Amino acid sequence: MDVEEQERFGVHFPISCSAARQRQFDFATARLHALRFDESERIYGAIAEAEPDCAIAYWGIAMSRVKRPVPGFRLPDDVRAGREALRSAASARVATRRERAYIAALGLLFGEDGAADGDDRTIAYERAMGTLAAGQHDDQEATIFYALALNMVPRTLDKDFEMQAKATELLLVALGEQPHHPGLSHYLTSCLRAPKEEIPDVPTLLQDRLVSSIQSVLAALALFGVGAFFVAVLPAWSRTKGA
Repeated sequence: MDVEEQERFGVHFPISCSAARQRQFDFATARLHALRFDESERIYGAIAEAEPDCAIAYWGIAMSRVKRPVPGFRLPDDVRAGREALRSAASARVATRRERAYIAALGLLFGEDGAADGDDRTIAYERAMGTLAAGQHDDQEATIFYALALNMVPRTLDKDFEMQAKATELLLVALGEQPHHPGLSHYLTSCLRAPKEEIPDVPTLLQDRLVSSIQSVLAALALFGVGAFFVAVLPAWSRTKGA
């Protein structure tokens, strides 16, 4: 882990392109995690323009078009732009095996029409990211993106909330290790939010209160493990739902 880059942006995603592009990539990824998708796409695009063979830059462009990592339909323009970026990634020459794995996994999510429906593509992406994360123990971003892939699985396919709970566990551990990461707090809010059919509209104030509840139990997490989190946070979550 590059400590300087981690402290500067709250995230470090090692890439095989030039050192100058590495700094840009970390900043772009920080903006991606901060849900600043237009900005992250612009920076990833600048990397691709400066180094057209930097394959992972095109992954960043496509990832910016995924937008919020929650279940749901992607707009046609986002799907088109994501597919176009991933085609460019396939022909770019500079990439490690790890970077190719990220690109291949995202390619499953942006699969061509007719290959599979959206739910099937999401499941394929989640499984590919699980394999990637399992093989990259030192890659903290792989674990985070795997958790986000779990959270993107439609609730109709996760009726027991097993994937949603696993995503929450992974993100909580990551937050304990990277408290300054730009995305983890709001990702946890997404993971812990009840399905829309149960709560049609959650005001921002209640979302903020939920994030505060998550942060307040991190000490318990450190002492008792991830399982203790659920004991501590579920009452707070219930109160939030009833507020």
